[in-house]
Amino acid sequence: MLDVAIVGAGLSGLICAQQLRRSGYQVALIEKSRGLGGRLATRRLPNTCADHGVRFLDEQGTRTGELIQAGRDRNLLQAWTDSEHQLNGELGSTAVPPRYAAADGMTAIAKALATQLEIHHSLRVVQLAAGESWRLTCESGEAFEARSIGLAIPAPQAATLIESIAFPPTDLLTQVRSVEFDPCLTVIATYDRKYQAEVESLPWRSIEVNHDDVTWIGIDSSKRKNSAAPVMVLHSSAEFALRFLEAEDLQAIANHLLDCASNLLPWLNQPEILQIHRWRYAFVRRACPDLTLLATHPLPIACCGDWCGGTNVEAALRSGEATAAQINQLLDDRTVPPLDFAAILDES
Repeated sequence: MLDVAIVGAGLSGLICAQQLRRSGYQVALIEKSRGLGGRLATRRLPNTCADHGVRFLDEQGTRTGELIQAGRDRNLLQAWTDSEHQLNGELGSTAVPPRYAAADGMTAIAKALATQLEIHHSLRVVQLAAGESWRLTCESGEAFEARSIGLAIPAPQAATLIESIAFPPTDLLTQVRSVEFDPCLTVIATYDRKYQAEVESLPWRSIEVNHDDVTWIGIDSSKRKNSAAPVMVLHSSAEFALRFLEAEDLQAIANHLLDCASNLLPWLNQPEILQIHRWRYAFVRRACPDLTLLATHPLPIACCGDWCGGTNVEAALRSGEATAAQINQLLDDRTVPPLDFAAILDES
């Protein structure tokens, strides 16, 4: 019997679990994928890697500032760029607050925040049932029992699980259903090392593109020291992703996006390795105003994520922290330590 079962090992789920673990609760995270971190996602490539989810970290508020500082102090995060370029007929640039990246990929942040946590990978929860305790049943048939549940997954996925309850909490379900997301198709492309010198001479590391299909291009290899060959990451527009999210031939879609970007660099449509990832819930379009959504009947259940109280990493961190505090109040009302990223990272 767990005290808390948290579905989803993204940023909010990790923070919620850490706060409850550090308060003495028995907590387990149940994650559908083999990795963790949600959109703190890094794709492994030959001799390198590429971030195909969250592009970078910047200081969006107190919690992101604290996480960045703790990561920098431990050489987990390094400054990447302090400018954003735009291509709208002409190339322009805008000074921005420093942006930080991890040399080992953004997923390294999630791995560091997951230290000491019990995480069950490759298990998709498909049904919730309330009796004397919660029962979470996975697609594989494996089941977990817990006094309370945290749903740290995108709102549409949370809604599906809440709907599986025999008598679902109506108010909670209504709030979760009100949240909306935009999709994104992300292209990861590697290139011959003969282009490396040209890439290093470019005035930009990331660029916003005024195009119907492609909106952002990043030189992902510039996040890593002594990169021998260019690695580029492209993000599609939400409108383009909506049209082609279910396309059977995603490679053709990836090639199209590279063709669109080749006006910027002619060789962008000549990759050595080409991969594409579909993010069904990439960016929050309509968020819930509250940091956590909670129901106490039939048993304690709470939702958290970057769609609670905002639309970004700061919201994800604050939502995970607030949800842990709410769950604690409903259980044993123990003393919850302040959120301390340095203490968590030092345990790794």
